[in-house]
Amino acid sequence: MKAAFRPRSVWLLLLATAAPFAGATMANAQARLYTLECAEEYPSGVSDLPNSCDNTDGFDDVVEGFSGWARLFYWKESLAWPQDWTETNGRSGLDANWVDDPVDLAVWSGHGTGASSEPNGSWSMSFGASHNGTRFASSPDQIHLGEVGTDPFGGNGRNRFVIMDASCSAVEGEIGPVWINGSGQGGIMMRTHQAMAFHDSPDDSSGRLEDFADDVGDGDSNKASWLDNGESCFLFWCWNSPLIISFDSTESAARNRHNNESLRNILGRPPSFAGSFVWNFVDNGGC
Repeated sequence: MKAAFRPRSVWLLLLATAAPFAGATMANAQARLYTLECAEEYPSGVSDLPNSCDNTDGFDDVVEGFSGWARLFYWKESLAWPQDWTETNGRSGLDANWVDDPVDLAVWSGHGTGASSEPNGSWSMSFGASHNGTRFASSPDQIHLGEVGTDPFGGNGRNRFVIMDASCSAVEGEIGPVWINGSGQGGIMMRTHQAMAFHDSPDDSSGRLEDFADDVGDGDSNKASWLDNGESCFLFWCWNSPLIISFDSTESAARNRHNNESLRNILGRPPSFAGSFVWNFVDNGGC
């Protein structure tokens, strides 16, 4: 098991978090599971993000109180590995264990890599420490979430929602190659319901994920809450460009999901790998 390669203190945390998961599954076979990963400390030459894990901490505090949800894993700093997000089937990753199956929601808060000229057709998660020789997991080559059955990449996914709280994670001009099931090859979203990300480089916030979860808990859709809380404003000045993408088998179904689905109101899985994507973002600049 992966935990065997992590410090004993984290293994004890794993045991502590496994208990509520077991209780949830016994009480409710439809329990939703989530995994969190974050990094604040980066190598020399890469800016640290002092609030990144505070951001996921706040989110965790809210979502663990949602009925029917339970945290599966929470990896921080050097314990967050790029391989966790890399496709298991044909890519030598571990996603089927940590962020894709049996996980319904995967959250990353940390750096993302943009190119000097965007869009360039790819994006990478940037981790605080190297593991097995790399600090990066990239799309469209390595990250594929939510595939099931006869979908490409082994059909060994379950992920329904992904949050990439990171720079340049959804530049509008490269949504196709980075996120969408283009040419049957797949980006980050395969049969994933919704993805929440940023069109620009957001500030190092300690509260936006918690605020997002709070509003969802109060009845807002993922779309309304993400676009509202991902943006920051003071007087007449606003910054951050949150973006949300939704997927379903037809455009009308995708728009219905886009406008109505939330972590508290989960609609059915898209019945086809081939389908339609819709997205919205707040435009306060881009990468």
